Amino acid sequence: MDIKQQILHYYRIDELSLREVSRRTRADRKTVTRPINAYKTAVEENPETGIEEFLSAPEVLCPSEQLPRCQGLPGRCNI
Repeated sequence: MDIKQQILHYYRIDELSLREVSRRTRADRKTVTRPINAYKTAVEENPETGIEEFLSAPEVLCPSEQLPRCQGLPGRCNI
């Protein structure tokens, strides 16, 4: 199960708060909020197939999230 599916499972199925989801996935709350908001938008736009389209879409990360040693402001890499 990838991180996006895990976040949605904790949020939707287990009905955990954003804070608890971030604790369990060891991700920042803003990182947890992004896929949840994207999921809500996908379902609002297309209630029948929104979840499948959302889960099948590739996750887009900014370069600072792809590199393990990036520091500083979001979107800036100070290696």
